[in-house]
Amino acid sequence: MAGYYRINKKNCQSHIADWLEITIKEQRWKLYDDLHIDEISKVFYPRERWYYSSLFLLKCLDNMLDKTTYNCFLAIPLMETGEKTHVDEISIDLIKKELHDMTPPSLYVFPKNDVEYNEFKEERIFLEKLSLKQRWNLFFSQRRYEDECYIRTIIVESKNDR
Repeated sequence: MAGYYRINKKNCQSHIADWLEITIKEQRWKLYDDLHIDEISKVFYPRERWYYSSLFLLKCLDNMLDKTTYNCFLAIPLMETGEKTHVDEISIDLIKKELHDMTPPSLYVFPKNDVEYNEFKEERIFLEKLSLKQRWNLFFSQRRYEDECYIRTIIVESKNDR
């Protein structure tokens, strides 16, 4: 798999750069315009590739972003659950096992001082133990949906964005 990424890294970077340019030029973050990893290349279609592929693509985006003006992050949707998830239960294995089966991870870009992005940042829980072992900071967000289930998301961002 690593070899395939290297061979196609330029194609991935080009696709991300095109999306980034349009997103910034047209201020599409206001529409929550994201880039799902399966839109970048068909190699990212299989669900079992989503976790590591999405981190690879976040790194590509993070390396090309003007970090003085913008933040980027990766949203990894997890399967809904009827029970509230406790932060201590979250591990990389749990994330990979409970990846949402319909929605692949996606990349987002927001200006540093965007009010909605900053409000969103306040709602999430920092996963300190997991972040210590990673290149990234990991956060967890869950909200109750119409008394039926909890919608859960892992948010991954650069350690410099905190």
